[in-house]
Amino acid sequence: MAQTIEDILTDYPIPSCNYQVTVHDGDKNPTISFAEVTGLKREYETVIYKHGFSFYLGYFIIPGDIKPIHITMRRGVFVNDDYLDAWFESMDAWVNVFHPTSNPLNTRDVDIKLYNGNGSAMVRWKVRGAIPVKLEAPNFNASINEVAIESIELVAKDIEVSYG
Repeated sequence: MAQTIEDILTDYPIPSCNYQVTVHDGDKNPTISFAEVTGLKREYETVIYKHGFSFYLGYFIIPGDIKPIHITMRRGVFVNDDYLDAWFESMDAWVNVFHPTSNPLNTRDVDIKLYNGNGSAMVRWKVRGAIPVKLEAPNFNASINEVAIESIELVAKDIEVSYG
């Protein structure tokens, strides 16, 4: 059992409620508040390898290709904040092959930093080469009084994790 504040800071897990999301967009690096970020996982496809003598040796399970990363981020809708919509709309240049731009795919890196109670970044997930593939408007229900939540789904190539 922890006896001091230092023991708690070093020996206890970090709460997941204090985090910050930054999108690296050339000269602009907006920090965007999200209520929820899910899907930060790396996963390999599995390959079952059976040798010619598999009846005797059995089979081996080996890693195959790494799967694309699907990240979903949810946040409240803000007046005059169309950053996510503009990023999603920028994918049209890639989809429309008749009018390509010089950088049609417009990938961006996204940093998610987890902070401790003192405000120090303890863990950082750097999502590399993310593109938006889904932008979902909030659900509307006249019988409840809740914040309007929009979500964006990103697909990325890789995640780099660093500690401290």
